[in-house]
Amino acid sequence: MTAAWRSENTEALYFELAWTAARPVPTDLHTTVASVGARRTIECEVTLLDSPDHRLLRSGIVIAHRVVDGLGEWYMDAPEWSPWLPVDRSVALDAAGELPEDFACLARPFLRGATLSPVAALSWERLETILEAPDSTALALIRDDRIAVAQSGVTTSRVRELTINPYRGLTEGQRDWLTSRVLALGGVPVTRHPSVLRRLGPGAGALTDYPRPHLHEGAGAQAWVSAQLAGRLRDVVEADLASRCQGMDLGATETTRTEPRVLPESPDRTELVGMGYDPVTTPAPSIHDGVHGSIRPLQKAIGALSETLDAISGLLDPSWVERAQGLCGRLMELEPGRISIHSLPREYYQLLEEMTVAARSPRVTVDPDQPARSMMKRMLKESVAEAVAACDDLEDSQGWVAAEASARHGLAVAGLLDTGRADKVAKRLRPVVTELARIKGGVDEDVDVSEMSAEQAFEAGRQVERARAALSAARQSFRDDWPQHRRKILKALHD
Repeated sequence: MTAAWRSENTEALYFELAWTAARPVPTDLHTTVASVGARRTIECEVTLLDSPDHRLLRSGIVIAHRVVDGLGEWYMDAPEWSPWLPVDRSVALDAAGELPEDFACLARPFLRGATLSPVAALSWERLETILEAPDSTALALIRDDRIAVAQSGVTTSRVRELTINPYRGLTEGQRDWLTSRVLALGGVPVTRHPSVLRRLGPGAGALTDYPRPHLHEGAGAQAWVSAQLAGRLRDVVEADLASRCQGMDLGATETTRTEPRVLPESPDRTELVGMGYDPVTTPAPSIHDGVHGSIRPLQKAIGALSETLDAISGLLDPSWVERAQGLCGRLMELEPGRISIHSLPREYYQLLEEMTVAARSPRVTVDPDQPARSMMKRMLKESVAEAVAACDDLEDSQGWVAAEASARHGLAVAGLLDTGRADKVAKRLRPVVTELARIKGGVDEDVDVSEMSAEQAFEAGRQVERARAALSAARQSFRDDWPQHRRKILKALHD
């Protein structure tokens, strides 16, 4: 026998048993080695809610209706998204039995318009038994779990899991005796029981829709673009959730788990009698109105996404980039004083859907395996050259608009490259973009004077003239300063 079997070893032992196998520890067990102490049975019926393609489960989020020992409750668990989403949170059913509004609201950016409906049912029965020595010393806690999973009304799996949690009093001989009983029943030792969610099939275990980006040196164009889009998309969703969850009663959200659970945990104790499962049952008050949840942080994240789309537009299908930037533009035009996080238009969820698909499989128009860094360096030189040429030709209103767009594109490309040269170019371009954005537009001369007096109409005309003069002076000032900006930009590019 190895040292791993010493009595000080309290690591749990895991086995899988046949559904119909006998109990490893009969209720009347009483030998010179061990006997049965306290026993407890927990029963739970779970209905999992999700979209038909498991968007919540793929993102590490569980929403379920549970009945634990006859007590009904709504349940949400999303450890990966802590502290914005609840961790192991139970809420009692209200009189209507409807899903809590907070849960539905927090799930919205993950569903992206998909219907939330039952996707699986789980039946779970646990028998917990304390194994005692002849002198009544607790030796181990034995958990015998039977779990059945049904989807679309059909039972897709039935599993029997046995977990032995030894206490320090368990001797090597008693451990051998206990494991021998389990093996004699056909038990198969395993290193760990898979989560119940993994038993739902490949749909539930697929990749998350909002992954954290991972880049390696020398990444090809497709992998690099995917990482850029995934990072910006994750920023958008986190900004969304940070606004949504403000003021919600989420309970304790600290966790070290990375995988959600759906079945209730019962604490390990030597005294099982009277332990009873006691979920949190205080419903959170609703805060869903037209004021709660500012969209300003979300708009900032969407603006950063739009800049990234501009920077990598040379690598992607132009029509897709135009559509995605159009959605970003419409969302950036929303008035934060009138629109809250709870009343975002459907264009927002369309943008999330577009970016989710693109982050997984971007529509690149270049060799997907060609190193992205060298391509972006070349694009930086080209974009700066275009910006300089546009700023050299400022004859009419269209020229000012084109110059601002070209300079902004060059700044976006420089901002995406993490090189010293790109940083210098960005530093030189930033004041140029700021100034062009201020003066690119014309003066609004459409003044309705039909209901004005002669004095009011005259004053309105004077205001238009003053605006024209101020704009003309600002543009001339830019022309005067442009040669110096030009030299600094080109010097930064070629240093």
